[in-house]
Amino acid sequence: MPARIAVHLAPVGRWMRFALGDTDPLNDGVRIPWPDPRCILCCRPAPLTDEHVIPASIGGRLVVPFLCQPCNSWFGQRTDPSATRDPYVREAVLRLGDAGEPFKPRVLDGMPWVAQTTGGARRMVYTRKRGIDMLPYRDEVGALNLPTEDAKVTILRMLQRAGASLPEITAALEAFAAAPDDAVVPLGHGLMATKSRTLTIAPVFDGPAVEDLLVLKMAYELLALHVEELIFEPCFDSIRAALRSADMSCVAGVVVVKRLLADKQDLIHGLALEESTTEVGGHAVVHIRLFGRPTWRVGFPWLRLACPRVVVTQDLITGEIHLGRAA
Repeated sequence: MPARIAVHLAPVGRWMRFALGDTDPLNDGVRIPWPDPRCILCCRPAPLTDEHVIPASIGGRLVVPFLCQPCNSWFGQRTDPSATRDPYVREAVLRLGDAGEPFKPRVLDGMPWVAQTTGGARRMVYTRKRGIDMLPYRDEVGALNLPTEDAKVTILRMLQRAGASLPEITAALEAFAAAPDDAVVPLGHGLMATKSRTLTIAPVFDGPAVEDLLVLKMAYELLALHVEELIFEPCFDSIRAALRSADMSCVAGVVVVKRLLADKQDLIHGLALEESTTEVGGHAVVHIRLFGRPTWRVGFPWLRLACPRVVVTQDLITGEIHLGRAA
């Protein structure tokens, strides 16, 4: 574990000037300048690219140019995707109702659902193009299960392969279209189809959780904004090693990540940096809140911060970023 150190707020507090409205708006967020030519992950001087502190895949709009292109790509490919698969994140987006619509295509893409029909349970999935849609699959008796519209095309192709004539195919498709729900429809050439009626559709929250690596990445980037050039001190080497190798064992005893769930859901993404007071003394803590409900507390037991509480919130309705600090 790094030696216990005290990090003080930079006298100018440069990044917090943006709390006064001196922002550089972009199409994809609010951009805060970075004062150093080095990448905060590999520590090498390089052309720096814009990084979303909260991943863009879940609508994050706080942008800082402090990663080189290879390190930025590494985060985008390795850590950020876990944010859209987390069951609690997906549940939070659904709980937002209409306010969650802009986030659904990315967050819900590939999410499983189950439809209870008069013919039994049917597997479904959310896709960007079609929303909640039925997955084609064969059940335990070998029957092919398809959405009704897709079934029409499949019936046509199966009858063509069976050698049916055009009049036979036309008659079969008309019979299928006219059949009521739950009816077994003879199609000819030994083929049959059944139309089932959907009773209920429910989401399945069984995806992997947001990785601790992504949580650590957001916490580290907020710390970098706060301490600026001090982020390159050797005391942060183990955190960089964990992020670059995707190995959280590098920060065993150095970082403590705890997952929580807020009782109340607010329409925000939120980040906060503060010093937590305990019986053994204060230490730096970063709080992360996504879609107002899934929450993480990231503790750095060895790091002291002599500063006010720093809070960053993003309004999920307007996209506005608010920066502030409290005594």
